Amino acid sequence: YRGGLNYLDLEEKKFYHYEYQEDNENSISNNTIYSLLYDSNNNLWVGTDKGLCLINNSNKKIKRFSVKRDFFNYMNLDISPELSVRVIFEDNVGNIYVGMLSFGLFQLQKADSSFKRMDIQGYFSVQTIFQDSKNNLWMGTSTGLFLIDDFTNTVYTKFNTQNGLPSDLIHGILEDEDNYLWISTSAGLVKFKNAVNNPHSTDF
Repeated sequence: YRGGLNYLDLEEKKFYHYEYQEDNENSISNNTIYSLLYDSNNNLWVGTDKGLCLINNSNKKIKRFSVKRDFFNYMNLDISPELSVRVIFEDNVGNIYVGMLSFGLFQLQKADSSFKRMDIQGYFSVQTIFQDSKNNLWMGTSTGLFLIDDFTNTVYTKFNTQNGLPSDLIHGILEDEDNYLWISTSAGLVKFKNAVNNPHSTDF
């Protein structure tokens, strides 16, 4: 916590240490790290309390993503808010998703390496993202459980206390061998019986 990142290269049998340096553009953007993703291209994504970084596996160079340019152009902000990255996730076809504290979910646009906010109404914190065995994409947030269409970047269904969950705050999502989803919330554990095969149901 607040100590930066230690990266062990198993082939080189060598540790690399990364930390924020104010005058060094080739450093991570903050020493408080909440999320990591080693993607299908063998690069390491680092989600920090003040932004997102990508570490190139071949040369260990760091790319910082500008908060305003890459994330918040759609809001036409005059200032750049502090961007706390809580979740980084890659689906089974290589799409990269980034979940923020308070500002929702973004998807990497591969054509220009920019990020687009997914069309989900309101502001919320992303707690977890999960893809089940039927390729349904689920997102647990501070305002409920979302089923997402990753082709159109829209929400199929939202589940919260109004349709059966004991709490809107979702911490984790897992699938068992019977294809049931287990949803951990701030008010206990929920078994979502037909979620994988019939994701629009509310069989809690």
